Amino acid sequence: MSDAPAVESAASAPEEEDASGGAGAEASPLLAVAGLPRWHEPLVAATLAGFGHRTECVKFARLSDYRSAISLLGREGSPPVMYLIGSFLRFLDERSDVPGPVCFVCPNVAPNGPTAGIVEAVEHAFSRAGRRDARAAFFPGAIPRSERHLLDPATAGAVFRAVQVADVLHETVCRVRPYEREPGATERVIEACVTEIGEVLGDASRRWKGASVRPSLTHRGLSTLTRFASARDLAMFAHAPGEDDVVAALDRCAARLQDEVEVDYVQPRPRVRLTGDFWTRSTGGEANFSILPWLEAEGAEVQLLPVVDWVIDALRVCGVRGTWIAKRYAAKRRTGYRARFGPGPMPPAQAGCAATVHVVFEMHLDRVQRISDDAKTVRLSIVACEMSNQDCRERIQAALRPALAIAEGEITAVLERRGFSIDEIRTFVGDRRDLRRPLRTPDPSDAGRSAKREPEIGTGACFVDRVAAELAREVGMRKNIQWHP
Repeated sequence: MSDAPAVESAASAPEEEDASGGAGAEASPLLAVAGLPRWHEPLVAATLAGFGHRTECVKFARLSDYRSAISLLGREGSPPVMYLIGSFLRFLDERSDVPGPVCFVCPNVAPNGPTAGIVEAVEHAFSRAGRRDARAAFFPGAIPRSERHLLDPATAGAVFRAVQVADVLHETVCRVRPYEREPGATERVIEACVTEIGEVLGDASRRWKGASVRPSLTHRGLSTLTRFASARDLAMFAHAPGEDDVVAALDRCAARLQDEVEVDYVQPRPRVRLTGDFWTRSTGGEANFSILPWLEAEGAEVQLLPVVDWVIDALRVCGVRGTWIAKRYAAKRRTGYRARFGPGPMPPAQAGCAATVHVVFEMHLDRVQRISDDAKTVRLSIVACEMSNQDCRERIQAALRPALAIAEGEITAVLERRGFSIDEIRTFVGDRRDLRRPLRTPDPSDAGRSAKREPEIGTGACFVDRVAAELAREVGMRKNIQWHP
């Protein structure tokens, strides 16, 4: 799924790729996408399918996968690696009818470097399971020679875009789902949208594959600052055919959310910034102890770091030059994609919130669980302190309680300043369908309003402030009608 190292390898050895590509075409490997968040895997798989590959998605790793991997290898190891190995073996058992070899495509979750023995552990597991035809491609850092076609600039650019689209969808789900009136409505809409967007990305990949791109002067200049082998490779990576179709698909997704999902933003919810190792903060299900739904059930609104930022940082750690260019390129595209879903109930200027808890969810054995000097930061170790441990949950709940009180105080302060009660606000929202929609268009007065009131207030308080302002205008209009018939 990475881009910069891929382009370097693919462009520097085209003869080698062609030579191995023939054998790969005869073997017709199945690419099984694994280890990514829920909305990323199908979009990455659809993108790769557009380049002519057979693709499938591996279901979330389970605790039983972790145990089966340890049982097979006879030793413990890095939890993410063990979870992945177990999910690989489960997939091979369930899909034993798949013809030809299977290549698992997933992020490099090894904690100690680009490879850190992860390739050897996976190969050993496949050998013990009697599946020597299986292999794994870890991005970045560990790509089998037979899968160097995945490092093609066009493939890397297409996957890079798919990850950015999935990031925006995942962010939108985390923003809307805690406030939905009907549980599961947001995920149901996004699930349908992912299928449609995947078809659009697959069609774009087919056009990307056969494109003939001429590098511009900008490509020639930037290629010297990166590890792209040539300006043409950089131009091919950034070509992005079908961008208008992708944006149109995102617009349709936003419209479906508006039509099919109702929310209740009149509630205090502290924000939780979930950071840490890629595996523990990005995967789902039992592999990270269902941390996202548990936090939302505890009254939090979870904020995640984009996967594409992890990709760029991983490339930088691997010594790839020019990652700052990729970061600016990604930020510009992400801004355009985010704009399709609006700024949400809170103006962009209010991105930071006083009622914020920072949970660092880590997997390393040597990082002992502790609370830092900042009482709002909770550090947890996935090994030393599993989320099934009640003490861990109580520590997070203890950090959430004061944050929840702050969020409640923000709403109370807004109501006192505006001169309305919470019941009046709820009644007004109940009479207005547009105020129960999950997304909204930018308000030109957002910047002015955010400059006048206390900085950094939460989603609920900001929404109540907006509704109270509209209610005040409506009350004023009613008075004018009474005095001036």
